[in-house]
Amino acid sequence: INVFNNPDTGAYDELIGILSGARLAASHLSYRGENVYLDSAAAKLYVLDQSGPMQEAAREVFSEFIPREKIHQAKILDLATGNGLMARQAVLNNVGEVVGLDESESLIQFAKEKTADLIARPGSSTKVRWVSGNMFLLDSLLPAHNGDPELFDYVTVANTLFEFSDEALTDFFEIVKKHLKDDGQIIILQR
Repeated sequence: INVFNNPDTGAYDELIGILSGARLAASHLSYRGENVYLDSAAAKLYVLDQSGPMQEAAREVFSEFIPREKIHQAKILDLATGNGLMARQAVLNNVGEVVGLDESESLIQFAKEKTADLIARPGSSTKVRWVSGNMFLLDSLLPAHNGDPELFDYVTVANTLFEFSDEALTDFFEIVKKHLKDDGQIIILQR
């Protein structure tokens, strides 16, 4: 997902105002040719990039960066999962387990709905968990095991880090590092 915000045109604020005024809690719609999702409760508008370059990049993560011999045992944390694009690719590739985390409860619900058919298909073995919350509070959102944080082979994040200040980026990497296995990797997709 990508937060749709063009300060030059004010389109983001204009659309949030219009749609929030209509008292829509969460809506999936088209605006100026974009497939967008409004989360009024969080006062955010998301562009749902489900095809094209981001879809291809998500596929490449599983064909280029995660070795085929490890994919079925891999445990992935998908931060800012949004519409669940990376989680869906994980399910399509029969990753061992994927945890999709997003601060928007309504986007988590949207991701669950978009992923449900893939999880239910014959031969699917991926365990999927959805967590709603702020990624900077990761330690409190994921269960500890014997006092140790939950660990992942891969942490993915797409189209989110550009929003962070230098200080927030430093904090982000420190938090993520605590949840990576010793040989774990962070995979960052940026449009």
